[in-house]
Amino acid sequence: MKMWMDWAAKAGDGIVDLGTPLGATKVMDGSSVADTAATVGGYSIIQAEDLDAAVALMDGHPHFMSGAGATIEIHETLDIPGM
Repeated sequence: MKMWMDWAAKAGDGIVDLGTPLGATKVMDGSSVADTAATVGGYSIIQAEDLDAAVALMDGHPHFMSGAGATIEIHETLDIPGM
């Protein structure tokens, strides 16, 4: 946990919600529900001026130390038109 807390301290105000690991996953198609293999292991919510700044916040993230092939996906949220 120390690595996570050190990264969080470095990211500072860029962190909105440090997040949590994720568990079991279901997939729905509108008429059925089924178990499925999880492709996302956890989440954090960050804020940044743009996508490049969000990428910079991930520098030194401890997830990269979890083994070969460890990746982080960054998804930009968009405003909902009319809201």
